[in-house]
Amino acid sequence: MRKGDDDEDTFDAAVDLSTLDLLVNATPDDLAAVFSDSGKQGLMQLKIEHEHNLVNQVHQQSLDYAKDRSAEMVGKKWVDGKLVDNPDAQWVITDSTRDELRGLVADVQSGDLKLTDLPQAIRDATAFSPERASMIARTEIMAANGQGSLASFKSARDIGVKIKKAWWPDDEACEICLGNADDGDIEVDAEFSSGDDAPPAHPNCECVIIPVVSDDAGDSEDDSEA
Repeated sequence: MRKGDDDEDTFDAAVDLSTLDLLVNATPDDLAAVFSDSGKQGLMQLKIEHEHNLVNQVHQQSLDYAKDRSAEMVGKKWVDGKLVDNPDAQWVITDSTRDELRGLVADVQSGDLKLTDLPQAIRDATAFSPERASMIARTEIMAANGQGSLASFKSARDIGVKIKKAWWPDDEACEICLGNADDGDIEVDAEFSSGDDAPPAHPNCECVIIPVVSDDAGDSEDDSEA
């Protein structure tokens, strides 16, 4: 254990963010709707929306994704119907909240912030701002959108469509996303350079993935309407 771990454990125990666990029940419906809509649009784009079994498959995947991601957002996962800690959770909002609170406490300890000013500093913290809430919402919507699209690509692949995927950067794409775009067409199960299988690659990312379908002659056709 490195120096400071005991202090961090004590701090984490003292800071109760359990109310954020309410997101586990509050967000699944919205995430599932975004995932499902994106998946159905992907099937329509690929002209296989008449395959009702695929539509049903995407719908079920949307419910599973929403349930799992809602838990992961607060550092949890479902095991045998119970919500337990998930040490491998990605993009956990409670982690960044605790990090900012730790920074404020460290400022008090170093003398950069008066103890009497700490309560107001916490109230003003970015972790609790409307701007951060909006950023989290946008990013989660983009993630559900990306996974929904990816699900439709995989469904198409599974019924024999020769399909790959490509990263379509937004107008203000960063170097990470431009690197993903430079990867070109990759297999639907593969990861882009950033390690992501679909956007977003970072908070506020507005990139999308697009299907690239190969015809029998081996040529590729970009099916994006972007």
